[in-house]
Amino acid sequence: MNTLQIRAGFFLALAFFATVNIGAQTASTTDYEFLLSISEPARFDLYDRSVPKESDNVVPVAAAIQAEIDLSHPLPELDLDVKDQAQLSVTEHLQLATAFRLRGDYVAAVPHYSRIVRLSKQPIHAYFYAQALRATGQYLLADLYDARYTQGTGGAIEEQPLSDAERKGIPAVIHGHVTNIDFENAIPNVEVRLVNICTEEELVTTTNKSGYFEFKDHPADCPFVIRFEKRFFEVVLVEAAAPEGDEQIDIELDAIEDLSFR
Repeated sequence: MNTLQIRAGFFLALAFFATVNIGAQTASTTDYEFLLSISEPARFDLYDRSVPKESDNVVPVAAAIQAEIDLSHPLPELDLDVKDQAQLSVTEHLQLATAFRLRGDYVAAVPHYSRIVRLSKQPIHAYFYAQALRATGQYLLADLYDARYTQGTGGAIEEQPLSDAERKGIPAVIHGHVTNIDFENAIPNVEVRLVNICTEEELVTTTNKSGYFEFKDHPADCPFVIRFEKRFFEVVLVEAAAPEGDEQIDIELDAIEDLSFR
């Protein structure tokens, strides 16, 4: 009888600890719903890759198109019509960003992740921002935030010290030529990506047959990052201070010697 009582007590204790443990796991999952689906594949099908090119072949990346959104993931009940989105808390931005991401609407998710990294310096937020940026074709900016996550830095790349009004009316042109370092000949069709650090806007263009590229109307008081990439050549990344006027950047690309793994 005593043995049966001991066994019964043992199983009751096991049941109790299992219930407590499950409850703790449930609470933990509820608290961190915004970390769901880390390995969720990006929805590249939502974005038009054949956007008509503007002058000088410069186009904004990943223009949104009309796409079917998965509405099975409801948006949180926030009074967005009354409440200024700039006044939303980190938690509210996370709720919206996660809901848009699970719907597959990365275009709508990106602005919320952008606000999150400015309000919180937790590296995990930089990771999710990079994921959303890459899904919308902003590869250079995504790489910059991936680096912040890897380094454990977190937070925005750089605060915006100037207001929009202060930036108006001071455009600059970023331009230059790309040549082969060995033969000094022009390299056409080099992908050139520029990120405006003040606004985090990313633009992409390609060099013409003369190896020339150009970005117009860049704010002359904003620093920028520019990357040059072409198959079989080493990638070149340039981090530049505010140009304060037109700036010429001539780049020489070095061919990759070992192509065995390319």
